[in-house]
Amino acid sequence: MNQYQTQKVHLVFETCEAIELPMDDIKTFNFKGIKTDIRYQSDYGIETTQTCDSFYMLLDYDQINKIETMQITKDGKPMMLGERIITYNDIVDINLTINGESYDIYLPYSGEEFESNEWMKTKILSAKELFRPDFDSSHKYLEIKVEKEPSKNE
Repeated sequence: MNQYQTQKVHLVFETCEAIELPMDDIKTFNFKGIKTDIRYQSDYGIETTQTCDSFYMLLDYDQINKIETMQITKDGKPMMLGERIITYNDIVDINLTINGESYDIYLPYSGEEFESNEWMKTKILSAKELFRPDFDSSHKYLEIKVEKEPSKNE
């Protein structure tokens, strides 16, 4: 039996907008290479920051695209979450609440303009393309991949 219970997942965007995902709309997520940095400053005390080398998430696109965001479309309507993720590629961190404790895990981020992450790739897939007969075949699914590309010096 799993001893960890994820209670909340928030996507945090470059604009500081944070949107809670309904747990039923999340099919899977995975962080790799999580590390914790510890910093001390006399005026702030000890601070910790968690980052990861890569992140993967699969969401029910049809369901999350019913969630309004603060972004506005060209015709003045609120942009839906699925469209916002694909259009801007700017998820900065994931906030998880697990067993009552909150964790912010920052994703790899690169780009000349901070508004779009060059390392974030998105794709809309069908249940058939995912080889998942247990998924609703009438729905589309949003795949999000963020992976740090090694620098030329590594």
